[in-house]
Amino acid sequence: MQVNITGKQAKDAGWEINDKIRIEVGTATPLVAPFVHTYGDVPDGDPLIFQASTDFLEISINMGNMAEFLGAEIGAQVTLTKE
Repeated sequence: MQVNITGKQAKDAGWEINDKIRIEVGTATPLVAPFVHTYGDVPDGDPLIFQASTDFLEISINMGNMAEFLGAEIGAQVTLTKE
């Protein structure tokens, strides 16, 4: 799931690799994921956030589908907060 936050914006907000980020999407139960370089930085089934090749951040589950997990639809409000 890509969000409209760029890697530069995350860096400007003080995010660093391995920071824990609280994810709130629509009315789904919030969860916390690490800000990492790539999928391989977390075990299968774990959530993560990384800067995709588009420069936008991607919220995902390694070997899973974050949008399905959260029941998110296109246009859902997403809030990311550094813990």
